[in-house]
Amino acid sequence: MFNISCFGQGIKFIERLTAPDKMNGDNFGWKIVAFNDFLFVGSPIQTIKSKGKFYNEAGAVHVFKKNSLGRYQQKQILTIDSASSYDFYGAPIAVNAEFLIIGAFGEDDSNTDRYSDIRQGSVYVYKLSTDGKWILFQILKAPTRKKTDNYGYSCVIADNELLISIPGRATLIGEKREGLIYQYKFNESMKWQITDSIIAPKDNILGFGQEIAITKNNLIVTSKNNCVFYFQKQGEKWYFIEEIHPPKDFEDNFASSVALYDNTLAIGSVGNYDYFEGRKTRPNADSIYLYHYFNKKKEFKTKYIINNKKILDSLKINRKEFVDNAQVVSLTLRNKYLKGCGIVHLYSLNNNKWELSQTIRPTDATNDMHFGISISMDDNKMIIGAFGHPCGKKLTYCGSTYLFTKNESGVWEEKTKMFPLEKYEWIKYGFSTELKNSSIFIGTRFEKVNSSGSKESFSSGSVYYYEYK
Repeated sequence: MFNISCFGQGIKFIERLTAPDKMNGDNFGWKIVAFNDFLFVGSPIQTIKSKGKFYNEAGAVHVFKKNSLGRYQQKQILTIDSASSYDFYGAPIAVNAEFLIIGAFGEDDSNTDRYSDIRQGSVYVYKLSTDGKWILFQILKAPTRKKTDNYGYSCVIADNELLISIPGRATLIGEKREGLIYQYKFNESMKWQITDSIIAPKDNILGFGQEIAITKNNLIVTSKNNCVFYFQKQGEKWYFIEEIHPPKDFEDNFASSVALYDNTLAIGSVGNYDYFEGRKTRPNADSIYLYHYFNKKKEFKTKYIINNKKILDSLKINRKEFVDNAQVVSLTLRNKYLKGCGIVHLYSLNNNKWELSQTIRPTDATNDMHFGISISMDDNKMIIGAFGHPCGKKLTYCGSTYLFTKNESGVWEEKTKMFPLEKYEWIKYGFSTELKNSSIFIGTRFEKVNSSGSKESFSSGSVYYYEYK
């Protein structure tokens, strides 16, 4: 049991939350959502026992509520009654004061052939009862169900509106798999009902609806092939306004994650290919080098050079010599060969147009740290996960999370980093993050925890809870 202690820079560690069974492979902490005194933790690849059988990667959502002592107590474990393997229940979670939305994008129809209906998907809607429990209220499915629809891959709820993505659905001739988003309203019959749909605004878009972020009148939608689209609400309908592009000559995989708060949009690009995490990315190409050399007078000089073959050739700089002598510049400049380092671009909304306002890079960049894999914003605070950070000890995928605050000039500044209390490989601390008011939650996914028999469970996962003052 950990003691309450101060982490530094005004951050106090409160407690570490774990699943009650602490089983191998639970991946508790994959998804974290906080609302009022509730905390919802998704474990979409947790093995579930249903009707006497065990189902791999069926998924569960653990419901916690803060008590009078400021600690979180587990109140419920939500699962699918008719669970089956690979439902992935709990990957997306959305909540408001009345409803809890949980997606199961891998769920299949049980009365048809397994291989004809794989990953059709469903969404489970729960309603908060008077005794403080979440009770199943409605099960939503696409009007027509097709193989690999992945209905419920991403879900958001705002006011009297629910948006559910179906990124695997072909919306054009030729099975281009563009994807779409269903818009639901709560009708007079006290049920959620489809009222409209949103489709990709241009051709050749794969997996439209990969991620959805929403505020009252602003909607951000990403696609599998790294496009970001901005929609604005006019009346009851969403209208496409613009596509948001990365900076010029930015070759890195764009939009691995997004976060939206008021008029600020954060877009993370983790920077390499990682099939296991389900995100296709390429090596980081934000490539400005600090190059040291001696001029004709034998004076030592420093020169900033972009790692671009044409530029190097024009300067008659040998590529190998350049790489051997290049040094990483902290804060603002990064070495291209830090594969998978990651980067976060910040955009500000001005006159219905998103403009790049700042680029954030880790101050202690390393290969494969995946900075930007998760982002959460609230007011003038932002936390960014980097689950591949070696924690200063060359520990593969140990992980860290960075806290940024906005100064009086509107510039985001790094305040501190947070690490797991025990550092070892493959914890993946920072895979998920959640920031609400002064509360910080960080998921580990793979952290080892002791089960009821004191046996260490690999990849059980945990959630760290901090308070920031």
